[in-house]
Amino acid sequence: MDYERIVEENIDFVYRTAVCYCKNIKDAEDIVQNTFLKLLQSGQKFQDKEHIRRWLIRVAINECKNMWKFYWNRNVISIETLEYKQEMERTDEQRELLQAVMDLSPKYRIVIHLYYKV
Repeated sequence: MDYERIVEENIDFVYRTAVCYCKNIKDAEDIVQNTFLKLLQSGQKFQDKEHIRRWLIRVAINECKNMWKFYWNRNVISIETLEYKQEMERTDEQRELLQAVMDLSPKYRIVIHLYYKV
């Protein structure tokens, strides 16, 4: 089994599969890395290229499912959702401030939110 050749032939397909399941590029990159790490560690004997591809897809899908089992991934909500849920409890001045922060670009909005907890 030539590991480098297998990676080159299948990395795009495994990556696209992971993106479809994860809906997140960064998580998909982690899934791809874990999938090929498992291939390296497995010592599995494959019959042909199709068997390798099917095995890699199954491992990638299982890795995606395992990722969603973690508590963090099941219970994360966006800043926007959290802020708008709490908006009803705010005064008019606090709502204006929140709106001004939400109008900023995401790069600045997230930093301000994390620092001041607007």
